[in-house]
Amino acid sequence: MLEECVNKRLFFVDALKAFAIVLVVLGHLSQYTPLQDEVYGKIVTVFHMPLFMAVSGFVTCPERIHIDKRVRLLVPFLIFGSVWTFVNHGSIVGFLTDEAKYGYWYLPVLLTFCLLLFLIRKIQMRIEYGMLVVELLLGSLHLAFHHSLVATTLSTNHMFQLWPFFCLGILLRKGWLEFLKRHRCVVYATSILIVLVAMWGGQLLKAEGTLREYLNDFCSMFIVSSFFLLFAGLEKKHYRKQFVSRLGKNTLQIYVLHYFFLHLSMQIVGTTFTLPICLEAIIAPLFAVMVACLCILVSNLLHLFHLGWVFGR
Repeated sequence: MLEECVNKRLFFVDALKAFAIVLVVLGHLSQYTPLQDEVYGKIVTVFHMPLFMAVSGFVTCPERIHIDKRVRLLVPFLIFGSVWTFVNHGSIVGFLTDEAKYGYWYLPVLLTFCLLLFLIRKIQMRIEYGMLVVELLLGSLHLAFHHSLVATTLSTNHMFQLWPFFCLGILLRKGWLEFLKRHRCVVYATSILIVLVAMWGGQLLKAEGTLREYLNDFCSMFIVSSFFLLFAGLEKKHYRKQFVSRLGKNTLQIYVLHYFFLHLSMQIVGTTFTLPICLEAIIAPLFAVMVACLCILVSNLLHLFHLGWVFGR
């Protein structure tokens, strides 16, 4: 039933997309703004991109992937990525060969994921088996070319770590979400336990480097699933908040533009600072939401001047 109804716009999906993109902005505050986020930063960065990628998988239908539309993701990637490179006095070669693409890695990685999914369907392989084969291939690529120019250009580290979350979103769409609803207590309890271990000095905080990243990814599987369960409950309520839907419908615009607003705040204020914890807990998310709204405003202005094509749509 969920797979049928997801063809129409679901509020809980827009709400989850809105939540995920605000977390992305929130996770970048310490890196790109004067505000040194000590409240949310370390927690949010564990799962904000896994959640964002899982939502991307959830809204992707394996049976109807329009490659031409997905290729258009390269338009905002190249345009905004090049401008951001110029702002930071970087080089285009450095931008294209950097693992994180100066922050714009998500767009080519999502395109690659859709191409891989298209190939799985094209060769008529059962999707679950295809997902496993792709993960093995990505893992082999990552190990073979680790830290090399090939690896950073292809962003193999991001692909290897986030393909499972993209697949998780697809599987949730195809029926896993209904299964999790029947075992929600187990999912919530496990997620809470994992968060407690992470916060109070368990194995996650003792582990370092690559091991810590993989342990975080393991934790994120449960955390992401819990958020899907929480937000799926909104669909049964009668929440139809236009503001939340607007954020959810403009995640691409917010993603490509938010770096510039965060950078602008650094230029205006000039120095880093730390607020009292209670004040920071309020200001940080409000600032992230404000930046998201400014991104939508600029996006609307670009569309008004017939420049909406820069977003690849």
